[in-house]
Amino acid sequence: MPLKLLSILLALMLGSTLANAQSTKTYSSKNKKAIKLYQEGDYAYRRRNFEVAITAFEKAIEKDKNFIEPYYRLGQIAQRFRQTSRAIRRFEQVVALAVKEPGRHMGAWLALSQLHLSLSQYNKAEKYLNTFIGIANTQNRFDKRLESQTAELSKRIAFAKEQLKNPLPFEPKPLSGSINALPLQYFPVLTANNQNLVFTGRKGNGSLYDEDLYISTLQADSTWSQPQSISANINSPTNEGTCSISADGRTLIFTSCLQPDGYGSCDLYVSYKEGNTWTKPQNMGKKINSGAWESQPSLSADGRVLYFVSDRSGGEGKRDIYMVYKLDCETWCGPYNLGKAINTPGNEVSPFIHANGISLYFASDHHMGMGGFDLFLAEMDQYGEWKKPTNLGYPINDADNQVSLFVTPNGQTALYSHEYSQGGYATRSEIYTFELPPEARVKARASYVTGRVYNAANQEPLDANVQLYNIEQDSLERAVSSDKTSGLYTMVLNEGRRYALYINKPGFVFKSIPFDFKETFNGQPIEINVALEPIKPGASVVLPNIFFGTNSYYVEEASKTELKKLAQFLKENPNVNIEIQGHTDNQGTKKYNQELSLNRAQEVWAFLVLQRIDRRRLTCIGLADEVPVASNNTEEGRQLNRRIEFLITQ
Repeated sequence: MPLKLLSILLALMLGSTLANAQSTKTYSSKNKKAIKLYQEGDYAYRRRNFEVAITAFEKAIEKDKNFIEPYYRLGQIAQRFRQTSRAIRRFEQVVALAVKEPGRHMGAWLALSQLHLSLSQYNKAEKYLNTFIGIANTQNRFDKRLESQTAELSKRIAFAKEQLKNPLPFEPKPLSGSINALPLQYFPVLTANNQNLVFTGRKGNGSLYDEDLYISTLQADSTWSQPQSISANINSPTNEGTCSISADGRTLIFTSCLQPDGYGSCDLYVSYKEGNTWTKPQNMGKKINSGAWESQPSLSADGRVLYFVSDRSGGEGKRDIYMVYKLDCETWCGPYNLGKAINTPGNEVSPFIHANGISLYFASDHHMGMGGFDLFLAEMDQYGEWKKPTNLGYPINDADNQVSLFVTPNGQTALYSHEYSQGGYATRSEIYTFELPPEARVKARASYVTGRVYNAANQEPLDANVQLYNIEQDSLERAVSSDKTSGLYTMVLNEGRRYALYINKPGFVFKSIPFDFKETFNGQPIEINVALEPIKPGASVVLPNIFFGTNSYYVEEASKTELKKLAQFLKENPNVNIEIQGHTDNQGTKKYNQELSLNRAQEVWAFLVLQRIDRRRLTCIGLADEVPVASNNTEEGRQLNRRIEFLITQ
């Protein structure tokens, strides 16, 4: 479906109500033939037979050029079909003829305000709105509903005029290479490494051309390859579109409509990449899909949280954003409406959850904007609540519809679909990119670590569990699995946090990797290949996320995650016995370092015993500075040498 899915401005209900407020028995014309033609047209109009209605109204005007009512109806029809210039011309004819009795047709002034707002002609919009308000007050027609709607329109005009005074830098450019090879391409998404672009495409307008999903790869010369169908297992003779892909490029969720196994008009489907093959898509089930319309998915970087749009009953407005999430299992929990902070009585669509997991971009036609659908950014606070959304600003937003945005992990670059329209319909759509101004960027940038997990004994790839913990909060933030065919994994990391990455698989000793982005974060991707040791005597593992104060053996709070992981490993492998080894750098005397290293090992031992690990399975040793893993001539090296390891003894 083209990007301009929904009506751009206020529904015509208000204008229709105001037009019909006049007496049905009196008209501005005395010409009986003209009145009869108008009545025939009005009958067709109310039954949505607009072609017949237009012909009748135009004939009525031929009989009486001063007949106001058919001009008004022609304006409404043009506005309905977003023929803005034609609608303005018709309503201007109404106001020119209705000078003596403006109250009978005062909706024309309101319609002109709305139409000029849609063209970014804010001074004219304000002029017509003020005239409308004056007429309504004079005619004693200003009820609470009308007062509320005109106040909202006035706020939007004032907001838009203020935005025009402070434009943000905005220089969009089409993506290079062959990416815009199709007549229509839209809703672009990238994998975390920015190397693979997936989007919805159509080979033309009309029912003969269905929507499919395409993929393109970034080439060595920084251009995009010729788009290819993502998979014969996914694309079908029916529509597949508006997709989302996990950071590692191995989970794809997309929209498909009117399928035999569907629950509503459009449902969400999922496919997984195994090696180089996408699995047959599966309907995501009743937890997510309903008898209503579900579409526009956005999957978190690790694939554990899914945002989507639905018009199901019980929401805050017409179309709302919902979310579901996974805990440690494969079952989705929810769905949950994002609530009044995000959703309004209007439409909220095209959610995009940034790779950092706490920044949500979306489009709304009800939050304060420039006139149509505007793009907004909402940030999640430390308690999991959404803060008030902020408008991305002009000229990213203008009076037209903006309903799709993808932002790269570093928060600097955005992708969107630029649409060329004629008669309210997209005739061409291309994928553009631009640098986000600082005001529109996420608060927490993200990067990623990637690599291969393999068996240290034979170099074979492993499908291991990869978990990311925030060690300051002892909380699991993300979890993925490495590919069983290649062993590849990708994990997104946010700035401003201290992390531990845990890689584990039954039958192997877990591995712990530290990432301290509390103070420094350069946004560059990291590559770490992980060799897992089979569980056997002699296998040893460094525990880099156990921390002690300077010259102290008291365990710091941030060590809790690592200690609990060690306890869990021992519980899952009850036949394993370990030796806990304490190490220091070469600063201080041998005797002091010997005592310090032993005391630190004993603190770990004590924690494990409190976790109900049989003390007979545990021994302690202090090795001081006897087994360095780095040079003691630098602070970085000495820090690596100050460590806890464990050795499997049985």
